[in-house]
Amino acid sequence: DCAAAASLGGNALAVRQDANTHSSVDEEENRGESKVAEEAVGKAQSYTKTSANTKASTKLTANRGKEEWSTKLKMHKQLEEAELKETNKKIGEANKKMCKHVSITVHKADGLLAQGYFSVDPYVKVTYKGDENKDLTFQTEYEARTANPTWNHTEAVLLCNMIAPMRFEIYDKNWVTDTFVAQAELAGREFWMDGFSDSLLLEDGSNGMLHVTIRP
Repeated sequence: DCAAAASLGGNALAVRQDANTHSSVDEEENRGESKVAEEAVGKAQSYTKTSANTKASTKLTANRGKEEWSTKLKMHKQLEEAELKETNKKIGEANKKMCKHVSITVHKADGLLAQGYFSVDPYVKVTYKGDENKDLTFQTEYEARTANPTWNHTEAVLLCNMIAPMRFEIYDKNWVTDTFVAQAELAGREFWMDGFSDSLLLEDGSNGMLHVTIRP
């Protein structure tokens, strides 16, 4: 009996040791699995953080790109405006060098009733190119109730465009609104070099003639 009891005790001890061994292996496996899980979570968190940082960096880069483009566009516009201003200045200086003083005399007109007017009080409005290529005008006094007015109006002007035409417009003087009667144009090449003294055919209303003189 004592031998049997000893044998049973030995078997029980062996079972306990085997159980302890299995328990130790299970714990080691659990620790390994837990470590693997922690590493996986750490990698996922690191990826998420890296992805968020990448998105933020991309957005910041895009914003910086927009700001740089806007700055470059503004600088380009300012440069264009400065170049345009300088070009206009040079054109103005060139025009001043081309300018010349002349006297324009509007003598008379003939046949202003061709359009069927019973009575007109005509005057002439003269338009020419002045300094900085601006349209400048002067006008004669009106002559009362005549189809063949004589003005003999002389005006000293500064011409600054050798190719622009000079325009002569005749109006009928009224109390409220003046009425257009006729007009004539004289090309720059006709008067710029040597002046002009002759008659111009009136158009756009009357078939009369306008007599003018331009002297350098």
